[in-house]
Amino acid sequence: MNNIISEILKAFFVSFVYISLFIFSEVIHKRLKIPVEWTRKSVHFLSALIAVSFPFIFRYTITLFILSISFVIIIVIGERKRLLTSISDVERETFGSIIFPVSIFILYIFGKNNFIAYAISLIVLAVSDPLAALVGISYGHFKYKVQTELKSIEGSVTFFFITFLLVHIPVLVYTNVSRVNSLFISFLVSIIITLLESISFEGSDNIVIPVGTFFILNKLLTKPTEMVFAQIFILIFIILVSIIITKSVKNISSSGVITIIISCYIAWSLGGINYYLSSIFFIIGFLVMNIIFQIRPSNDIKMFKVLDILRIIVIPISFVFFANFFSMEDYFYYPYILSLSIHLTLLWRHCFIDRTVMLKLFRNKRKIFSNFGSIFSYILFILPTLFLIKKNFLYLSITFFISNIFSDAVYSILRYSLYKDISLSENRSIRNFVNIIITALFFIFRAIKILKI
Repeated sequence: MNNIISEILKAFFVSFVYISLFIFSEVIHKRLKIPVEWTRKSVHFLSALIAVSFPFIFRYTITLFILSISFVIIIVIGERKRLLTSISDVERETFGSIIFPVSIFILYIFGKNNFIAYAISLIVLAVSDPLAALVGISYGHFKYKVQTELKSIEGSVTFFFITFLLVHIPVLVYTNVSRVNSLFISFLVSIIITLLESISFEGSDNIVIPVGTFFILNKLLTKPTEMVFAQIFILIFIILVSIIITKSVKNISSSGVITIIISCYIAWSLGGINYYLSSIFFIIGFLVMNIIFQIRPSNDIKMFKVLDILRIIVIPISFVFFANFFSMEDYFYYPYILSLSIHLTLLWRHCFIDRTVMLKLFRNKRKIFSNFGSIFSYILFILPTLFLIKKNFLYLSITFFISNIFSDAVYSILRYSLYKDISLSENRSIRNFVNIIITALFFIFRAIKILKI
């Protein structure tokens, strides 16, 4: 009983501190006319630093859950009633203030038993992100676009160096990691988190930065120096290969390329080299398709940005996370392959229905070649991938080919019969829906076969 009362009192005290911080920022913003970016980043900085103490303050996870939900509600109401202009009155659209309490709760769940990684993750959020933003605003001349937001090279470089120091010093001082390994870990974390921050938009960096930092750091702190160095080499290799391949695709933006780099690194680091090589085959297939068609995200937008790439890879990348979480890389590799191959097949059909066919041969024989999506996917993606596996070649090639034909047939029926005139975003949703259904059927069939139900 005493513990519960103590927990409630602590929760009220923390609430009082945060509410006082909001009130103080409002007062100085309105009375002293301090720019909203400065008050917003100051609240951001202090809120994250306060959260570092949570593992020492709170005994029960439910306490922080209630606090997080309460502050989400307070912030939503405060922003709608214009009571929190010091953190919400910015020109760009952002949900960062709402995401922030949720991010702290997620980090607390996973990080309360690993305080070093937990604290570093919050400190990076508290220091690197605001400083990078302020440097970008004040001194940023070399801009790049992420969705509708502009970021700067100067801000990203600042973020990298600050993050490197914020990771390196605590790891070196408070862990048993060697000096060399600490440098390698700090360098790798800084690169990955800088890449993630560079493609974050609408305040998503408030969850991407701390949660990403924690999971990467938590994984690397137990790895030997040789393995961390190998990860750095792999990441640099992936960056170079991705840039070389995507350079030929003129309609992928810089933020889109970074998204591809991160997804490829996730595929290799969580799934293994076969997952990564399959990703490369998929990118090559997409590149070839760009030669045949004029592929672009929508009628108005010509460049593939972050969200456009994420919508393409969301299904296969989910299998990578499942594979790593359940330690079943071999089992989830087959649906991963199938989801990528189906996407190429359906993209082929979509292009013949909605896009301009560039090659004269394909344009003149449109009705014939529109049915070649399964063959295209089979030759450019399935065959190279199956040569990597080197087992069950005949069974898998037939299964994947039939699955692609079936998915093409289902999508064709939907498009020609029900959804003739739809937007490209709605079209993408239909392709993903068909992909999920066919991949799920394959997954269930394979589970039945293995379990012999």
